[in-house]
Amino acid sequence: MKSHLSHYIAGAALFAALPLNAQLPPTLDPSQVVSGRTTAGHYDYKTTDGKEHEGSIINNVDPSTGSGVIITIPDHGPTTTTLVSPGLSVTY
Repeated sequence: MKSHLSHYIAGAALFAALPLNAQLPPTLDPSQVVSGRTTAGHYDYKTTDGKEHEGSIINNVDPSTGSGVIITIPDHGPTTTTLVSPGLSVTY
């Protein structure tokens, strides 16, 4: 059990170290986020207006090239697709 707990803590630390903007769906303004997290492809954020935003993020960006696709699927709302390449990000 102790071994599993240490892996969980290490994983949580890794997620906490990632940039917040990269983890947010494109419909959320980072300056309005009060608290939240993205873990195992699921996000849950609370904004300054008191609303909670939940959904899934599928990240298929190649770390060596910086290019790929990020798909955001909110629990309530439209799905977005973001095409990513170095210096460019386009959301549909």
